[in-house]
Formats: sequence, C-alpha cells, structure tokens
Amino acid sequence: MNEVSRESIGNYNLRASSKPEGKKILIHKEDVQMMVDELEISKVLAEKKLLEFNGDVKAAMKSIMGID
Repeated sequence: MNEVSRESIGNYNLRASSKPEGKKILIHKEDVQMMVDELEISKVLAEKKLLEFNGDVKAAMKSIMGID
C-alpha cells in the first residue's frame, strides 16, 4: 500500500493533538517524499506534520514554512 498510518511511524508524542485516539489518519508516501524533497526536511518531520494536519499536504507545508 502507498499509505502510512500513525502506528507505522513509531511512538511519537502526538497526544497533544485534539484528535480522538481511535481515529486513523492515512498519509500517502508520495506526499511525504515530496515534502522531503521540496522542503529538505526529514521524513519523520514530514510524517508528523501530515498527521498533525490530517493528511492535508498543503496545510502541512504551509505550517513548516511559517505561512498561515
């Protein structure tokens, strides 16, 4: 599959978010790779930001760049 779930990237401290614990957020590997290539960030940071923004790649990238 071309998707990554919260469980597959490890035990990161994402509990501060307002998302309910049972909800799965799917992110696409292509989105992660694009963020890594274009923004020159780590894969872990890209995955964390995509999870934070429910898989919304535009919002995640804007957050990393400081554009609100």
